[in-house]
Amino acid sequence: MNKNQNTGVSLMKFALLAAGTAMLSLSAQATALSFYFTQGPSGYGSGDGNTRTFTSDGITVTATAFSLTGPGNTLQTSQLGEWAGWGLGVCNRNEGMNCASPDHQVSNENGADFVLFQFSSSIGPASITIQSYGGYDSDATFFAGNLSNGNLTGDTLASLNSLGLGGAMSSNGNASTSPRTINISSSGDNAIFFGARAGGGDTTPDYFKIAGISSSTNFSQSPTPEPATLGMMGASLIALGVFAKRFNK
Repeated sequence: MNKNQNTGVSLMKFALLAAGTAMLSLSAQATALSFYFTQGPSGYGSGDGNTRTFTSDGITVTATAFSLTGPGNTLQTSQLGEWAGWGLGVCNRNEGMNCASPDHQVSNENGADFVLFQFSSSIGPASITIQSYGGYDSDATFFAGNLSNGNLTGDTLASLNSLGLGGAMSSNGNASTSPRTINISSSGDNAIFFGARAGGGDTTPDYFKIAGISSSTNFSQSPTPEPATLGMMGASLIALGVFAKRFNK
């Protein structure tokens, strides 16, 4: 192998290393998201089907409450409230508007309550923090996936899969007032349907508020490259050009 070929091989190695590092840098530029539901003024929503919106780093999540209070155990819209220091809770149609404690939590006593979170962009794996006001049990049932719209009225939990949500997942917790975090491992979702335990053999009532969601923008998105990353990619392209020129001599 002559001197030019040695130089070309070295340049090629540098170019491949630089290009790979640049691509890894691009793929790692997921933005951390934190949505807090404990900081707004305490209050009930305007009525069944009201929405609340929260923003983190340019991504918006819209929250709407539903409960299994309709005919044949179907979903109906409910009243979504927010309590400072605790988070989101639900008053369903069996409990009445502006319901009293502990019913103003997400619960399964008078029809299982859920909150639908719809994001303005697909997100990565998420974690949801809940806490029980009063130290009740805090078992949860949840679904994650992609929805084209948020109108779930008349649907059942079994029909959510056909709308774009995945299968039911669950997380069991002990009676406590301490916050606990539930991880949702799926990625690339634009919706999470999260509520009190639905089904199963445990008959202990569950009550909790939803305090917040942490996630990231989905890694499959194409973020805007940073200047350093662009420089690295430019250097790799120059090196490849030099290599090709010398190799062809």
